[in-house]
Amino acid sequence: MPLCFIKYAHVYTHTGIGLESVRQLARVGAHVVMACRSGTKCAMAEQTLRASGSKDAKLTRMQLDISSLKSIKAFAADFLGRDLPLHILMLN
Repeated sequence: MPLCFIKYAHVYTHTGIGLESVRQLARVGAHVVMACRSGTKCAMAEQTLRASGSKDAKLTRMQLDISSLKSIKAFAADFLGRDLPLHILMLN
């Protein structure tokens, strides 16, 4: 299956290896769900990615705090409600 048809959820993507993973996946056409604890930091990470050549990247930002069961349940319900397939889950 070509990467452009694979959907990824990547947890904690706003810095370091998480951000670089999202950059590389987006570069090859994957749709990446960026799950971040901080909505502000996630938005800044998306701006960074788009400014560095990923203008047309298929990125979806979602809030997730894995230390909170309530947040995990809300994320799962939101993700399922979007009717997106999940092919790969990357935990960072």
